Amino acid sequence: MSVRIVAQLSLVSGAPADSVAKRLAGCAPEVPELRHVHAGVNGAGSQGGGDITLDLGFEGDSACAAFLARSGPLPGLGLVAALGESLRDLHPHIANADAVVVEPLAHRVGQPGLAGVKRTLLLRVEPGTRAEPLAAFERDMLAMADHVPAIRNWSFGRVREDGPTPGPSRWTHHWEQEFESEAGLQQDYMLTPYHWGHLDGWFNPEHPECIVDVWLAHVFCPATDSVLSWPA
Repeated sequence: MSVRIVAQLSLVSGAPADSVAKRLAGCAPEVPELRHVHAGVNGAGSQGGGDITLDLGFEGDSACAAFLARSGPLPGLGLVAALGESLRDLHPHIANADAVVVEPLAHRVGQPGLAGVKRTLLLRVEPGTRAEPLAAFERDMLAMADHVPAIRNWSFGRVREDGPTPGPSRWTHHWEQEFESEAGLQQDYMLTPYHWGHLDGWFNPEHPECIVDVWLAHVFCPATDSVLSWPA
């Protein structure tokens, strides 16, 4: 089964985000375990994440584990160091990396050749949440794509508690979508009645059914290919 790491890279002030992302995106031939890599600069309006979204695809758990064994203990630099010596000159530009291994509950690829916009939402369900509301929340999230035709490809699921970032992950779930354009995210997705009528309560701290921490990462970046098509 294919395995994917999703990372948020935070850069030091003044670092050239576009060139860093381009270099990261071209590293796959030098890393034997990697099958796919994509890096995109997060757009204006992204919140709670980093400056670059980095997606890494592996053929299976053993390949992912071999890659992570080289990453070392340093937040940020450890993950990038595993991508090869040719990227060593990028290390001074990277302040931190927050990375997770995603485990989709479900995904759908309706447009596998899409090169558009990838949106990533990383969230944390509050510890101690009962099984019933957690299951209802996950069902509501899974139904979102049925109400927003602009979502061409999507993946929703949980993240592994122990992943590439040292220590337990602060995130519990991932929700990723691919759109043909940013308008699909900012208008079709964000303004859909389903979003506000069925999902808002899970996220709104003033609502009695809220189970999601207000600290989340909502980021989006241009995509040169369909990251969510990799498992297929």
